[in-house]
Amino acid sequence: MCKARIFLDRTKSAKGPIAIVIHSGGDPDAVASAFSLKLLIEKLNPRVSVALFAPGGLSDDGARLFETLGLSLQERPCLKEAETVILADTADLPHASLTLNDISEHAEILVVDHHKTRYPDYVKLAFSDTCKSSSELVLQLYDTAGETPTQTASWALAIGISCDTARLATSDNRSLLALSRLVQNGVNIGEVLSWMRCEMKEDERIARIKAAQRARVIRSQGFLIGISNVGSYNASAASGLLSLGFDLAVVVSEKKKELTVSIRATSKFFEKTGLSVGEEICQEFCRLYGGSGGGHECVGIIHHISNKDEFLRKFMKFLEVTIQAKVKGSRNAQK
Repeated sequence: MCKARIFLDRTKSAKGPIAIVIHSGGDPDAVASAFSLKLLIEKLNPRVSVALFAPGGLSDDGARLFETLGLSLQERPCLKEAETVILADTADLPHASLTLNDISEHAEILVVDHHKTRYPDYVKLAFSDTCKSSSELVLQLYDTAGETPTQTASWALAIGISCDTARLATSDNRSLLALSRLVQNGVNIGEVLSWMRCEMKEDERIARIKAAQRARVIRSQGFLIGISNVGSYNASAASGLLSLGFDLAVVVSEKKKELTVSIRATSKFFEKTGLSVGEEICQEFCRLYGGSGGGHECVGIIHHISNKDEFLRKFMKFLEVTIQAKVKGSRNAQK
């Protein structure tokens, strides 16, 4: 039996409350997949309540989509009541600012996630695939269940796919096929792209400017790496550094020695090195030095408890060795 069918059977047979948890700084893909999954489970198993949680908060765009959809979040203590906890668009509890103490010891933990990663032992079932977005996975669950997403769910899933593919710039055949099916469901792609063109807030623009002013330029194996720090909007700041010409951008935010590190790479960097930011940089660094991390081919995040300067010293050494080994291995393979 395929994992999609097993996942659906688990949710259909659930007798108690179900909690769908969005990762910290939840982006539109996380919000869209959580919302659409909630609607699907409620249709398949109307006997149980399904609630949304985001203990680590939402990104600006994630919050904007949440508001557009008219959704509400439950408070962290209510998680203890859930008999099934589903992690949406993330691999583990730390990425959602949670620990096992935050949920019932009897709760079954499931995952819907498109990141290529290793899942902790407490995850009972992971419905995962290395597609471009978790929204695509939720659409697969609809197909397996023989259901069609509502008009609103279709629109949200289209937003999720479009955002996680940088307005389709990094899309592949599977994501485009999924998007075309949503268009067939009545989604107006022009409206989707128009929603994504929201004007950037002044605070976010200032964060990007500060990141550019503070950026250190490091050359490694023919690539330009930008290292910077800001108080907030570090993900946006990292994207801003790429637009200035960096191949790889690392932007750190520090709050009481708790670091959030956003890493962005150009598609050219990934194509030339074959180095996945999420798996081979973020996850591997955390495996060696602690913390939690993950992401995609060109996008990654690290949560780490450390002094900023100490972290950067370790991280830059790790990054230099990793890029050098990957580039050298690629050159040897071509000989």
